[in-house]
Amino acid sequence: MVAEGHGEDLLTKHYGFVPMTASRYASLFGKGGMDDFFSSDLTDEELKGLLGHMCTAGQQALAGTEDHPGLKVLVASSMADQYVPAQVDREKLATRLTAAMSGDGEDVVNLMIEDGNHNLSLPEDGAAADDFVQNLCAILKSII
Repeated sequence: MVAEGHGEDLLTKHYGFVPMTASRYASLFGKGGMDDFFSSDLTDEELKGLLGHMCTAGQQALAGTEDHPGLKVLVASSMADQYVPAQVDREKLATRLTAAMSGDGEDVVNLMIEDGNHNLSLPEDGAAADDFVQNLCAILKSII
């Protein structure tokens, strides 16, 4: 559809419950698309190129930012995310993403939320959302 000039047209089938244009779909799911940052089909080197700037070492390596104060990054991965294809090893992908962002390994926290779905609305007892908030608060406290 994009190649035919219909990138802004809605796809006839929704991805999950979300209506999506052909261009947005291509950006998210096409290898090398503008929003293709977390795909399992990217090599470790490609992931590092896309995400390596996120930690302190990555920020300090950018020209003119040698004195950057540093960043902490929380990589929160929902192990029951309904949008991650079933064949993808979620734990392995989370570890690869963390490694790609991690300069020395100290600035990136890898949180795997066991029963959480994509937006942490499940499980219904709120445990996944609580786990996320507690870990995020711990990171923020460590910065202050």
